[in-house]
Amino acid sequence: MTNIFTPKTRKYIYGVCIAAVPVLIYFKLLPAEAAPVLLPLVMALLNVGDTSNGQPEAYNTYE
Repeated sequence: MTNIFTPKTRKYIYGVCIAAVPVLIYFKLLPAEAAPVLLPLVMALLNVGDTSNGQPEAYNTYE
């Protein structure tokens, strides 16, 4: 079984979450005050962020 949570997939899921939050707020399914708390949580759960570890792009082998 291949690993479905590659860095590329996690970034895609995070992008979908970023797009979904305003829609959820618009339809009053999520309070606007929750967005600043929810998005960093999703970012941490998906381990999305600066994955370069300070190395130049040529040294990153995660993709």
